[in-house]
Amino acid sequence: MTKNEGRLVTPDDADWIDSIGKASIPTTYSHLDNRFRVNHFSGRRAKDIMDRTLDQMRRLGTSPNKLVLETLGHKPEVWQQIMEDMSVVFCNDERTHTPDDMKVVLGIVLRELNEIPNDKKRDYHRIMIRCLTKYLVNNTQGLSLDQCFGMTNVRSKEVSPHAVPPTIFNAVNQLVFYNEDYPTEDEPYPTLVEVHKGVNEERQEQWCEENGHDWFEYKGKYPKSVIISKSAFDRQFNKYKFVALNEILREKLTHKPHKIILSEKQRKQIHKYWDKIDFPEVVEYLDKDIFK
Repeated sequence: MTKNEGRLVTPDDADWIDSIGKASIPTTYSHLDNRFRVNHFSGRRAKDIMDRTLDQMRRLGTSPNKLVLETLGHKPEVWQQIMEDMSVVFCNDERTHTPDDMKVVLGIVLRELNEIPNDKKRDYHRIMIRCLTKYLVNNTQGLSLDQCFGMTNVRSKEVSPHAVPPTIFNAVNQLVFYNEDYPTEDEPYPTLVEVHKGVNEERQEQWCEENGHDWFEYKGKYPKSVIISKSAFDRQFNKYKFVALNEILREKLTHKPHKIILSEKQRKQIHKYWDKIDFPEVVEYLDKDIFK
């Protein structure tokens, strides 16, 4: 633990401060597309910390994550909505959610079922209300979802947390920030085809280094695991491009001057590869006092 203003700060507290800002604070481009509204990469970290802290409170009545609790206690209705929004986003893809995410979504379903007027409720509504209430509200015995719904022979599967492949972070950086260190050079930004080629060259070079070959002289065949096909690369890029760009931009905004000026070429790159979205020239948090 570290100290912050004289009090102990847990690793979760420190990570929470970093991740929650990048996860959900509105920016000047958040409104352009729903996929920019929540930064899923940092949002996954923030949601896991939130779930751990709330689980400690449920089981133990306390949690060492005092900064997390302090934040959640400020405008709890806002944080409840953020937690629900994040859970729905993650559960939209069966590979990116956790059991806690699904519990939150089930809680939303239960709430909406209870809001149906009694004279409009059908038998299947009442069945779902009974089983979900048993699982989410009155579950003092720690029954599983299968037990609460009276189901057997259902095998659960472990879900992998959401993660952006490093190759996609690298690709997005090259597409949008290729000339960032040399802004005066009139060099064209790479195309996605060129980025894909560069990714494979880096993987080939790494494989040669690990296996004692000179990359410039090696003429042999590379293992299939080394080369990423164009179709596989395109699928990965299209799946993660919004998450990766969102994370990269928000990471840059955490550093002074907490503002990004995008050139016309950069905005054209984003328009070309991010579903023809017209990005603003100035990217910053709407609340300019957040880092004061």
